Amino acid sequence: MKYIVEDRSTDETLKEFDSEEEREKWIADNCTWIADRCYVTGTKIQIAIYEW
Repeated sequence: MKYIVEDRSTDETLKEFDSEEEREKWIADNCTWIADRCYVTGTKIQIAIYEW
């Protein structure tokens, strides 16, 4: 299974991970939560997360 982080507005894959733990660490290190939405820090890119 792959763990994907995508740009919610364009569906472009930003990062792909081999484990959920790696993905969660990347999100914690690189993203900011505002209310119930998650953005790449310093940008207006809202992310979506998926497993395949």
